[in-house]
Amino acid sequence: MSRYMPVYQHPEMMPVDISFVFEDEKPAGKHGFCRVDGENFRFEDGTLAKFWGVIFNGASCFPSHDYAEGVAQRLSQAGCNFVRFHQIDADWATPNLFRFTAGKPTRNTRSFDPRSMERMDYLIKCLKEQGIDYDAFTCVSTAAMRCRCAFVCTRTGNLPVPCTTISALWA
Repeated sequence: MSRYMPVYQHPEMMPVDISFVFEDEKPAGKHGFCRVDGENFRFEDGTLAKFWGVIFNGASCFPSHDYAEGVAQRLSQAGCNFVRFHQIDADWATPNLFRFTAGKPTRNTRSFDPRSMERMDYLIKCLKEQGIDYDAFTCVSTAAMRCRCAFVCTRTGNLPVPCTTISALWA
């Protein structure tokens, strides 16, 4: 007899599903934009906002459709209701906002790669269906900082962030 008991893993589901905690929040965005209210966050309709989230970094912000659906479901089952996209403009990661495949780093940060955007948009759709808000933070990669003509507009689910240009910040 073995001293070890086999553990069967089901990658499509969490061991404990607590997605019911945020069931009334689906789809994400139904309460409007989120604002600071004293020491709290509050949505436009007056609902108190509380977040439990994770960070997706670099290339993990651009998964395949199948993976996006699965990860959104697993995050919901884990009780997550917020994702921050970080370093989506990183030239060390592929895909990234400006380049979908590996190769020479791009100097053009005025246009996004349509394949990267399609994957990120689909991931955002999946997250919102599960009641998961998001924030995308750009302008952290050294490649973007080197290119003074870059235009960056943070795409947000419910957290309004103003658009800005890197040239105004690093000129």
